[in-house]
Amino acid sequence: FLDEFAFVARATKVDAAVNDNASTVIYASTSNGPTTLFRAKEKSGHIRFFFHNWKHDPRKDEAWKEKKVREVGPTIFAQEHELDDEAAIDNVVIPSAWVHAAVDLELAETRKITAGLDVADEGEDDNVLIIKRGPVVDWPECWQDVEGDDGTRRSALPKDSARRALARCRLAGAALNYDRTGVGAGVAGVLHDEAWDVPHQGINNQSSPSEIFYGDDPDRSAKERFANAGTEMWWCMRRYFQCTYEHVEGIEEHPEDKLISIPDDPVLISQLISRQYEITEKGKIRLESKKKLRSKGYKSPDRADALALACAPIQVVATVKSVVTAEYDPFDDLADF
Repeated sequence: FLDEFAFVARATKVDAAVNDNASTVIYASTSNGPTTLFRAKEKSGHIRFFFHNWKHDPRKDEAWKEKKVREVGPTIFAQEHELDDEAAIDNVVIPSAWVHAAVDLELAETRKITAGLDVADEGEDDNVLIIKRGPVVDWPECWQDVEGDDGTRRSALPKDSARRALARCRLAGAALNYDRTGVGAGVAGVLHDEAWDVPHQGINNQSSPSEIFYGDDPDRSAKERFANAGTEMWWCMRRYFQCTYEHVEGIEEHPEDKLISIPDDPVLISQLISRQYEITEKGKIRLESKKKLRSKGYKSPDRADALALACAPIQVVATVKSVVTAEYDPFDDLADF
């Protein structure tokens, strides 16, 4: 049992020595930054792990939190009590406090149902489907393989994943957003070749942003602010979390359709609070690349990407069985969002 492993000196040598003498090793620690061996093990995907923050302690409530924040400040509180290694990092797309304000928030589902599908592009990555029922987000559905008619398992091909996601969307009555570039082209192929009556929108993350104006900068359109559509998608999702935080903390009231409630999924939470952004030479906001994320030890943010797709504003959605495109806008007043 390696306690406070994120603080152990010469952690690599200690880990090697322990693993050579024990059949089972349990690592435990409070936060000590995102680059420790402790965090690298968590991000590897090869070790089962769980988070335990102050909300899981029945002795602690919001009054306790307010008192502790006054004592130690919001940054140290986030690191020590909300397990947030990224609390002090600049240029985080969605601050940790905003994400935690949305965890298991009691909101009412609505019939405006959208879904986001992130198709795996590497062997260890998951295919992820997330369904959003108005402001309420379902647990992510993740898979790497599929079951054949004979009960055998095999790696899921993009078209297999497309069919699985479309079947779930049809059952839920959801409109599907997916990345139509790269392996996502397999989804477009299924929609083209097979008669799926599911509203859908293929998004090219590298395409030009929309003309939508968001409330945190009402004087400039998304096209003027963001380097590409993928960044705009994450920023749209960020606005949900920002409005939720302001609403929960009593800073500003927002209608429920501008709020978001996510499940207490440690992988999704970790991915949401890990993504940073940068400013291009032209002064536009651009997401940190996945290549840079991998260089820091992070896996692909597949669950967060799927949620960003589910949050993306749908302006025109087509169904294969209809030649005419149908207007489908889950946001009634994006100009104020």
